[in-house]
Amino acid sequence: MLALGSGWFAVTILLVLQLVSVGMVIMADRYTYIPMIGMLCVILIGVDLLLQRQRIVGWLIVTAFTFLQGVQTYQQAGMWRNTETIWTSILQRTGNTGTADEVVRANLSDGYVMIYVLRGIHYFEKNQPDKAYADLRHIMRAESPRTDAYERLGLLAGMMGKIDESIAAYSVAISRPDASADAYLNRGIGYLRTGRPDEARRDFEMGLTKNPLPEIQERLEQLLNY
Repeated sequence: MLALGSGWFAVTILLVLQLVSVGMVIMADRYTYIPMIGMLCVILIGVDLLLQRQRIVGWLIVTAFTFLQGVQTYQQAGMWRNTETIWTSILQRTGNTGTADEVVRANLSDGYVMIYVLRGIHYFEKNQPDKAYADLRHIMRAESPRTDAYERLGLLAGMMGKIDESIAAYSVAISRPDASADAYLNRGIGYLRTGRPDEARRDFEMGLTKNPLPEIQERLEQLLNY
């Protein structure tokens, strides 16, 4: 049984070990769920042998181990309280140290940009623009695969009066095939606010080809009739 349990653990963990890492997923504890069956078999065999030879000592060890695991489980469960605590807990456990900016730079370098994106989108949906902006602005330093994240950042920056930053974020979104018509609309508005009507007109026209939203048509007509 010892050989079987150890072999089970070794073989199953090898399949998900990711000797060539593909980012932070190498840290995912879900990969150990099935392999731990083998390790638990080894532990249970050891506990059974201990109880046969030193019953009192064995029960003391089992009780202490169970208590410690209960405490650890309670602490771990705390991170699953809500979406914010999940992503914040992950960022707090990256192991990176230094000033706040140094930690962020190290986290982005280590591939945690999606955690900032997911937490930022959560804040955005919970109507917490300052927190959403603080997280989403990192995608201008480390690329995110989510186009909608750039569109949300563009909207937030525009609301805060950071027009150039808003235009830059929308430009990244528009460089991708899945950009929405709203991205063209809002970048066009940004161009108008910075005195670039020709660029605004092109954006409004492109937006109409993506989705003929009434607001885009209205903005374009106002511009042409100005």
